[in-house]
Amino acid sequence: MLGDIRAQPHHGSLDTLLSELEGSRATRAIMSSEDFEFLADRPSDLMRFEGRILSAGWTPIYLLFLRSPGSYSLSVFQELLRHRNPVHFSAFSDEVLARGTYRSRHNHVLHLDYDLFVAKWRAATKGELRIRSYDVAASERGIIAEFMRAIDAPARLGELRQLQLNASAAAVTDDMKATARQIEVKYLPTFMRQTGERVV
Repeated sequence: MLGDIRAQPHHGSLDTLLSELEGSRATRAIMSSEDFEFLADRPSDLMRFEGRILSAGWTPIYLLFLRSPGSYSLSVFQELLRHRNPVHFSAFSDEVLARGTYRSRHNHVLHLDYDLFVAKWRAATKGELRIRSYDVAASERGIIAEFMRAIDAPARLGELRQLQLNASAAAVTDDMKATARQIEVKYLPTFMRQTGERVV
């Protein structure tokens, strides 16, 4: 859907997914991909996706985990490096501080202004959007437990062992931390508004 050069069509498509859903007796299905976020800046594709889901007789509910902007900026920058995006943290952070977004070399838009993201998403969709705080979930019961609660799954499924697989060993300098604090200060209000969290 994104036209990403990394996509491998032989693994399936939206048509494949809908065929699988049609042949299932399940009353709920979970589709999980961090790349769904990039559809916020492709409203026609997002509307087409939702339209296909609705036409197949399913009702979409979107679940969004938001992370505090400062720590997210450091984390997502490390992911950009891991995917060989040739960008310096200063250029990345300058764009984020100026626009609330960063456009990658794959033409994917990352949002750290969460008000902007949510407004774009809600403008293009009709399905319910459930927003959760990544930080609160991580500090309390854990991401899996919060995810299971958010989808109304049996509580015992939230007891699955959690292991972070994408931890980065790349260095985070003091300058990067200082800039991340600027991003935190600027966009923390959007995080609070969207998650209902309070500043402690």
